[in-house]
Amino acid sequence: TYRPERSTRTFAVADLEDVRLLMTPELRRKRQRLEWSVDLGSGEVARVNGAPIRQALLNLLLNASAATPEGGGIALSAASRGGELRFEVRDEGPVVSAGGGLGLWMVRRTVDECGGRIAVADGPNGGTVIAMSIPIAQEERRFDAA
Repeated sequence: TYRPERSTRTFAVADLEDVRLLMTPELRRKRQRLEWSVDLGSGEVARVNGAPIRQALLNLLLNASAATPEGGGIALSAASRGGELRFEVRDEGPVVSAGGGLGLWMVRRTVDECGGRIAVADGPNGGTVIAMSIPIAQEERRFDAA
Protein backbone atom coordinates (compact mmCIF):
# COMPACT_ATOMS: atom_id res chain seq x y z
CA THR A 1 0.00 0.00 0.00
CA TYR A 2 1.25 3.46 -0.86
CA ARG A 3 1.80 5.53 2.26
CA PRO A 4 3.20 9.05 1.80
CA GLU A 5 6.33 9.85 3.78
CA ARG A 6 6.02 12.77 6.18
CA SER A 7 9.63 13.91 5.84
CA THR A 8 10.19 17.30 4.24
CA ARG A 9 13.94 16.85 3.71
CA THR A 10 15.03 18.42 0.44
CA PHE A 11 16.12 16.33 -2.52
CA ALA A 12 19.82 15.41 -2.50
CA VAL A 13 22.19 13.12 -4.38
CA ALA A 14 21.97 10.76 -1.36
CA ASP A 15 18.34 10.08 -2.35
CA LEU A 16 19.56 8.60 -5.63
CA GLU A 17 22.14 6.47 -3.83
CA ASP A 18 19.29 5.17 -1.61
CA VAL A 19 17.35 4.20 -4.74
CA ARG A 20 20.35 2.38 -6.17
CA LEU A 21 20.82 0.47 -2.91
CA LEU A 22 17.13 -0.47 -2.77
CA MET A 23 17.27 -1.76 -6.38
CA THR A 24 20.25 -4.05 -5.76
CA PRO A 25 18.32 -7.16 -4.60
CA GLU A 26 15.93 -7.08 -7.57
CA LEU A 27 18.77 -6.52 -10.03
CA ARG A 28 20.69 -9.47 -8.57
CA ARG A 29 17.61 -11.68 -8.60
CA LYS A 30 17.00 -11.02 -12.29
CA ARG A 31 20.71 -10.81 -13.18
CA GLN A 32 20.14 -7.36 -14.66
CA ARG A 33 22.59 -4.53 -15.04
CA LEU A 34 21.88 -0.93 -14.09
CA GLU A 35 23.36 1.86 -16.16
CA TRP A 36 23.71 4.88 -13.88
CA SER A 37 24.37 8.45 -15.05
CA VAL A 38 23.99 11.23 -12.47
CA ASP A 39 25.06 14.83 -13.15
CA LEU A 40 23.74 16.69 -10.10
CA GLY A 41 26.83 17.71 -8.14
CA SER A 42 26.71 16.76 -4.46
CA GLY A 43 24.68 17.54 -1.38
CA GLU A 44 21.30 19.26 -1.56
CA VAL A 45 20.19 19.55 -5.14
CA ALA A 46 16.84 21.35 -5.04
CA ARG A 47 14.38 22.88 -2.63
CA VAL A 48 11.78 20.22 -3.30
CA ASN A 49 10.79 17.38 -1.01
CA GLY A 50 13.15 14.47 -1.63
CA ALA A 51 11.03 11.60 -0.30
CA PRO A 52 8.33 11.56 -3.01
CA ILE A 53 10.89 11.96 -5.80
CA ARG A 54 12.96 9.10 -4.37
CA GLN A 55 9.84 6.91 -4.18
CA ALA A 56 8.77 7.82 -7.72
CA LEU A 57 12.19 6.90 -9.11
CA LEU A 58 12.21 3.62 -7.19
CA ASN A 59 8.77 2.75 -8.60
CA LEU A 60 9.88 3.58 -12.16
CA LEU A 61 13.02 1.46 -11.81
CA LEU A 62 11.11 -1.48 -10.34
CA ASN A 63 8.64 -1.22 -13.21
CA ALA A 64 11.54 -1.11 -15.70
CA SER A 65 13.09 -4.17 -14.09
CA ALA A 66 9.78 -6.04 -14.28
CA ALA A 67 9.46 -5.23 -17.99
CA THR A 68 13.06 -6.17 -18.83
CA PRO A 69 13.96 -9.80 -19.48
CA GLU A 70 16.28 -11.63 -17.14
CA GLY A 71 19.88 -10.71 -17.89
CA GLY A 72 18.87 -7.44 -19.57
CA GLY A 73 19.55 -3.89 -18.54
CA ILE A 74 17.78 -0.84 -17.22
CA ALA A 75 19.09 2.70 -16.91
CA LEU A 76 18.65 5.84 -14.85
CA SER A 77 19.98 9.23 -15.83
CA ALA A 78 19.58 12.33 -13.68
CA ALA A 79 20.62 15.89 -14.40
CA SER A 80 19.85 19.44 -13.38
CA ARG A 81 19.17 21.53 -16.48
CA GLY A 82 17.20 24.67 -17.26
CA GLY A 83 15.71 25.06 -13.76
CA GLU A 84 14.55 21.44 -13.62
CA LEU A 85 15.58 18.11 -12.22
CA ARG A 86 15.41 15.74 -15.17
CA PHE A 87 15.24 11.99 -14.79
CA GLU A 88 15.06 9.31 -17.44
CA VAL A 89 14.41 5.63 -16.83
CA ARG A 90 14.95 3.18 -19.69
CA ASP A 91 14.17 -0.51 -19.96
CA GLU A 92 14.59 -3.30 -22.48
CA GLY A 93 11.05 -4.58 -22.26
CA PRO A 94 9.12 -5.64 -25.36
CA VAL A 95 6.24 -3.22 -24.77
CA VAL A 96 5.62 0.13 -23.16
CA SER A 97 6.13 -0.48 -19.44
CA ALA A 98 3.76 2.25 -18.28
CA GLY A 99 0.78 0.00 -17.67
CA GLY A 100 -1.48 0.19 -14.66
CA GLY A 101 -0.62 -0.27 -11.05
CA LEU A 102 -0.42 1.66 -7.83
CA GLY A 103 3.29 2.46 -8.28
CA LEU A 104 2.77 4.26 -11.58
CA TRP A 105 -0.33 6.04 -10.27
CA MET A 106 1.82 7.32 -7.40
CA VAL A 107 4.51 8.51 -9.83
CA ARG A 108 1.94 10.50 -11.83
CA ARG A 109 0.51 11.98 -8.63
CA THR A 110 3.96 12.96 -7.37
CA VAL A 111 4.91 14.61 -10.65
CA ASP A 112 1.61 16.52 -10.74
CA GLU A 113 1.99 17.70 -7.13
CA CYS A 114 5.51 18.95 -7.87
CA GLY A 115 4.33 20.87 -10.94
CA GLY A 116 6.40 18.60 -13.16
CA ARG A 117 5.94 16.65 -16.35
CA ILE A 118 6.21 12.99 -17.29
CA ALA A 119 6.43 11.48 -20.75
CA VAL A 120 6.50 7.90 -21.99
CA ALA A 121 8.06 6.94 -25.32
CA ASP A 122 9.41 3.94 -27.16
CA GLY A 123 13.16 3.59 -26.72
CA PRO A 124 15.42 4.08 -29.74
CA ASN A 125 16.51 0.41 -29.63
CA GLY A 126 13.29 -1.04 -28.21
CA GLY A 127 11.99 -0.91 -24.70
CA THR A 128 10.52 2.16 -23.04
CA VAL A 129 11.84 5.53 -21.95
CA ILE A 130 10.07 7.40 -19.17
CA ALA A 131 11.19 11.00 -18.70
CA MET A 132 10.29 12.93 -15.56
CA SER A 133 10.99 16.66 -15.03
CA ILE A 134 10.55 18.45 -11.71
CA PRO A 135 10.95 22.24 -11.40
CA ILE A 136 13.80 23.13 -9.03
CA ALA A 137 12.41 26.53 -8.16
CA GLN A 138 8.96 25.27 -7.17
CA GLU A 139 9.39 26.15 -3.50
CA GLU A 140 10.73 29.65 -4.22
CA ARG A 141 7.78 30.44 -6.52
CA ARG A 142 5.37 29.37 -3.80
CA PHE A 143 7.03 31.68 -1.25
CA ASP A 144 7.02 34.62 -3.70
CA ALA A 145 3.28 34.21 -4.25
CA ALA A 146 2.52 34.67 -0.54
